[in-house]
Amino acid sequence: MSIVILSFIKSYSKPRSSKYYLTDNNGFREVTANEVCSVQGYMVTHDYWMICQDIYEEAGCLPPKVIDLDDFHILTSRDGDERKRREKVDAIRRINRIFPLNFDIAQTYKGNFYGETEPDLEAISAFHGILLTYYIELCRVAHQNGEFQRFFEIEVPCQNICSTMSSRGIRIQARKIAEFRLNARHDYYTSLRELSDRFDVPLEIPSKEDILFYATSKGIDTEEYGFDFVLNFMPQVRDFSEAVQDVRELDRTRGVLDSLAVRGGRVHPILDTQGSRTSRISARSPYLQSLAKR
Repeated sequence: MSIVILSFIKSYSKPRSSKYYLTDNNGFREVTANEVCSVQGYMVTHDYWMICQDIYEEAGCLPPKVIDLDDFHILTSRDGDERKRREKVDAIRRINRIFPLNFDIAQTYKGNFYGETEPDLEAISAFHGILLTYYIELCRVAHQNGEFQRFFEIEVPCQNICSTMSSRGIRIQARKIAEFRLNARHDYYTSLRELSDRFDVPLEIPSKEDILFYATSKGIDTEEYGFDFVLNFMPQVRDFSEAVQDVRELDRTRGVLDSLAVRGGRVHPILDTQGSRTSRISARSPYLQSLAKR
């Protein structure tokens, strides 16, 4: 099983100006998007979701076997909360915890990666070695947890299909999105006003503390039952909790629709194969699955 290491510096200002760096049997070098796609072995990288669309737009395809170390880490971890921490703890920060002796190299690389400093090829090359060591460690953990075979046979092909779909994008109609936005705003403010008038609460989405206060006023011991149980099962607050959940759903829908960039005629959500504990694929940036069905 041949392995190559990929890193990149994404360009946010100029199209087709991202930089790609590869380490394989021929050593470390800067390569083009077409050269990235020509790799037939397993390509190890991190934060692949940031760059796959750039590669696709430049080369018209994606490399066939990409191993995203973030996904690999989440899959091999026994801690289900790793999924929640994904957007708060990047791969570089995680690597710093695992390999503290390489902190200086990682920090130099991090400055390059986020465009804060000019590319330091020596540091990038050295960080490729750290990525390889991290990959080997994840393979060890995956073997230990019985996840190694499934990751390579199921998760890697699935992730590459999702990356291609995300890079191609979903065609949208600007006129329909504008119509949906108007409807969502109208429904949201109407529901918010009805919630306020019906239950005599402020004209805003109730917080967790507001809901607990309302439940307490109805004679419920919130410390005994807990927030989620009160919100979903206590009959004394069922009408209130259903109204709150309706407003929250409309607020999420409104937020997703407002976040859609319609100028290009396509939306490119990140399809996350490790988005939930139940292994359902989730869409984020934007969170399309948060849209109300209507």
